[in-house]
Amino acid sequence: QLEETTPKFSLLQPVPIVGSLPMNSNPSGDPILTAIVNVEEKAEIRSIKLQDGAKPHSHYLTQQWCRDNFPSFIGKDRWPPNSPDLSPLDYSIWDELVNTINWNKVQSKTTLVQQLKSSFKNIRESVVFESFASFTNRLYHLCQNDGNYLR
Repeated sequence: QLEETTPKFSLLQPVPIVGSLPMNSNPSGDPILTAIVNVEEKAEIRSIKLQDGAKPHSHYLTQQWCRDNFPSFIGKDRWPPNSPDLSPLDYSIWDELVNTINWNKVQSKTTLVQQLKSSFKNIRESVVFESFASFTNRLYHLCQNDGNYLR
């Protein structure tokens, strides 16, 4: 019999959440963050929130809003250092992006930007979720390797 204090979900697996807030905006009106709060309240899910070091994520208004709305939010002072071994963009997504670009069409900065935008739409969803699913394993191996880069 489970105790009442046991969370309904005990998965230790990152879930990617993509938003688009300006760097100096107040996140209280962001539909993605608001939806996360609403879903967690209704489904009685407990989770830990951690962001990457992008300026919109480390902005003081974003940090304060997350502390106020996510009880188990991990603030920027406790995030892991910028490590390509812990960034799904570095260890997975960029490779997929490079492979989806039609390099024959890249003739200028403008065509490169066009190809990047269209290629992001073609990244397979399974690649995104697999890269995030491997995060916990990568974190374990990084700890076993005294924080040195993984090979």
